[in-house]
Amino acid sequence: MQPLVALLVLFGFGLRVLDLTGRSMWGDESYTLYRVMSEWTLTLRNQVAMPFGVVNDPHPQLFFALLKLWMEPAGRSEFGLKLLSALFGTLAIPVAYATSVRMFGRRTGLLAAAFFTLSPALIWYSDELRMYALVPLVAVAAAYLLFSALERHSLRRALLGSISIVVGLLTHYSFIGLAAGHALMILWLVYMRRGRWLGARSTLNRDFWLPAIIVALGVAAIIIGTNVSELFARVQSRQELDFYFVPLSVILETLFGSPFFGLNFSGPGQTLVAWVIITVSVGGLTVIALRRRDRHERLAITLLGVSTFVPILVWYGASFFRPNFQGLRHLILVVPPILIGTAHVCVRVAEGGLRQLRRIQPHARVALPGLLPAFALLVAQGIGIAADDPPQPRSQDDWRSMGHYLRDHWQPGDVLLSDPAAATPSLSSYAGAAPFETVSTAQLSRQETNPLTAVLAGANRIWFVSQAGKEIAVSEGATWLRDMLIVDDQRFASRGLDLRLFALDPHPEVVDVLPAQTLSVTRDSIPGVAAQVAGFALKPGSPYAANPSVTLSVYWRRLDGPLPARAITLRVSSHLEGWLDWSQTMVVPATPATWTTGRLWRQDYSVPLPVGLPRRDYRVQLGVEYDAPGATHVMLDTVLPAELVASTLRVANWPPQTPEVNLRYPPMATIQTASGIVDTRTQLLWREDEISLVRAIYSPAVYPGEPLPVGLLWRPEQPGLALWHNEVSLEPLIGGAMVTVTRESGDPAAAVGAWTPGELYRDQVTLRVPQNVVAGQYRLTLTRTRNGQRLGGGTLGFLTIEERPRSPRPTPSAQPLNATLGPFSVLGYTPGDPPGRGATMSLRVGFVADAAPTEAAALFIHILDASGRMVAQRDLDPLDGARSTLSYRAGEGLDQSFAVPIPRDLPAGDYRVLLGAYRRADLTRWPARVGGTPAQHDLIDLFTFTLKPMDAYHTFVPNVGR
Repeated sequence: MQPLVALLVLFGFGLRVLDLTGRSMWGDESYTLYRVMSEWTLTLRNQVAMPFGVVNDPHPQLFFALLKLWMEPAGRSEFGLKLLSALFGTLAIPVAYATSVRMFGRRTGLLAAAFFTLSPALIWYSDELRMYALVPLVAVAAAYLLFSALERHSLRRALLGSISIVVGLLTHYSFIGLAAGHALMILWLVYMRRGRWLGARSTLNRDFWLPAIIVALGVAAIIIGTNVSELFARVQSRQELDFYFVPLSVILETLFGSPFFGLNFSGPGQTLVAWVIITVSVGGLTVIALRRRDRHERLAITLLGVSTFVPILVWYGASFFRPNFQGLRHLILVVPPILIGTAHVCVRVAEGGLRQLRRIQPHARVALPGLLPAFALLVAQGIGIAADDPPQPRSQDDWRSMGHYLRDHWQPGDVLLSDPAAATPSLSSYAGAAPFETVSTAQLSRQETNPLTAVLAGANRIWFVSQAGKEIAVSEGATWLRDMLIVDDQRFASRGLDLRLFALDPHPEVVDVLPAQTLSVTRDSIPGVAAQVAGFALKPGSPYAANPSVTLSVYWRRLDGPLPARAITLRVSSHLEGWLDWSQTMVVPATPATWTTGRLWRQDYSVPLPVGLPRRDYRVQLGVEYDAPGATHVMLDTVLPAELVASTLRVANWPPQTPEVNLRYPPMATIQTASGIVDTRTQLLWREDEISLVRAIYSPAVYPGEPLPVGLLWRPEQPGLALWHNEVSLEPLIGGAMVTVTRESGDPAAAVGAWTPGELYRDQVTLRVPQNVVAGQYRLTLTRTRNGQRLGGGTLGFLTIEERPRSPRPTPSAQPLNATLGPFSVLGYTPGDPPGRGATMSLRVGFVADAAPTEAAALFIHILDASGRMVAQRDLDPLDGARSTLSYRAGEGLDQSFAVPIPRDLPAGDYRVLLGAYRRADLTRWPARVGGTPAQHDLIDLFTFTLKPMDAYHTFVPNVGR
């Protein structure tokens, strides 16, 4: 093998294994897991043991048999299983090189090998637990053997070629089209050589009789072994999925565009670019074949054309009887001839340009038309690899996130109702220790009197998976669930329809009085709200989650009308740090029929917690957000005692997230016990004599001006530690620290000297990223000091400071203005409800930056009485402190909301509402202008409202003209 080819093979292998498990296993890969978990007898008979019975599989058995053999030495991890596909995809590179060299020479071989190495479509399927990485390898090997046999009249290579076709048929049924194409190629050559069909003494004819018999016997064996008649019966009875009819032009665009631009290539120019590649590749090969007299080259080009278009036409012809084209994977066997043919066109054009260059040396640009296509296609493949990267939206069926969500919320007594059942192995594998009790809709639909009804009726909750993204009321096999109460509805990314996960409560809890151990909420009723929080309780969360959690049970008292809340929030803090800020949107599509006026209905929420919370008292604030975002009412503000913390919030050790997914067969109607605690000693960042730093927890990406909490998870190695200081710094990759925060270790209520060896304890330090920092890569470092002496430390990790996205221009306001405030134009304001005593006046003001501000400033609203005395105010940085004025660029908009509390004791009279801003550095006001005229005291007069005497109602009179 040439050294350059060896480098391409190594590079291609690296591309395929670099993020081998980065993309979630999807539904078809789950089906692969079912197949490899089936008995050998079923695998060889092309059958699968599903939870509801044995079914026939529409795909041949070779890949699954190889995977079962591979699983013995490689293990059952996700990486180990997918590695087989990556190896098949890598082996295709040297085989493609050998085939291209055999057909066209070394130059074409090198470029074809480069195309195979960088093809985003081939990389995609090399990372998938399906047979689609094996198909191109077998297809290019079959092309090599057939071409060698035709060229040399070699019976041995003809036999090997026939065996490769049989291997292909045992891999994927699309090889029927390739077998037909190769047969037509051979018959055409026999006809051309002898002048008539099947000449009796033709050497070529004689050499190919035996391979033809081998292929025929192989096809017959496949038909007998796979029970094709049963598969045809399923197709005729329409038990298979219905796929829409796809025009031939769309098929060609997909097959010629995806190998260069990736599976996620889209845009206005997609069709044009694909047809340019088709024209260049097909047209170039046709011109070369017609103009050159080299029989060897013409034979190779003919073989590539037949290997490309006969399978396409066979598949397209079959689609008239049964629409069946779903994507590149079903015709991926034509990718090798497309890449080899395109490489040869580029090489021939380049060689023509170089010959012209030798004749006319001053005109060096003549060679560019030959070099440019190859370079452009290689660049396109690099772009395609990035476009197919899993983080791109809707680039994968995200069963991993669904499995993690189930794991984090699963409680003993839950049941998973899976539709389709093929997704269950992926969910079970990604769920780690969660012991799924699984029921499939197919099980239910196959039994008139269902013995599993008792299992479902006794379940605490039923989790229902809908792969089609349908509502429960129209999901096949699950319509009987429509009367159950939906308490959660989650959507997950998918390349097609949304994946949906529903949580249903078969028997929601409705009570008349709060149970024992429930904290009562005594807040006054909120006017106009139909249901309010009456109490809450905390208890340990899912025992199977990758991170500790607590279950928050909220008891809602029904007053009258629908539940208006949008979200529920929970904040846990101490006098030193905010430890938890959690918010979850409420999903209440329906309410229990028994939840009548005055009664209490319990809803449970899973709240993730940080590991290693110090054992101390915490302040707990429970809030409910109503109607408009930001309108949050604190329903409870209390102290959670250390005794309750020890039993609910504080978790010393916890199973970390499993680094790899192991193949698991989900138990059917069986509850298993969870595995034990996993030791976290392998997670160390560094270890010192007295203590180990297990991990650093922080956001991997932040914006300028944002707070950056950094959690330090310690494990003491010996008792009686002495106090030390943690010095956390944010630094560029080259240079000194930009921000440094120093804090004592431990907590007054949980001193480090009392830490128990082997348990986990958490320190938290919060930095604030500077507003004027340049976007890029930065690192976090830690230094431990005691009495000014350095004890140890090092790099915690790296993070990205991202440039904020440009904020759009605000929507038009109810009351437009022609005013400026510093470098901002004030576009107008929209008042909320009429302000009243003891209420909160809401106001939205729209700004746009005329120039990038050079000063940090705070915006404010002042309310003045008739004498000019300020009676209420609200000062804040933009977006409630989330941004600084320094972060705005010219043309960006700011939609700022103000909430100003109105005192209860204000006398009757008129009150003015004014807008302004002051510099943070010296507290001087920004200049303000209205209609081009400087505003008095640099305050913009917005409007006036009137409060009536105490025994009368108040009115709201905007004064736009002032």
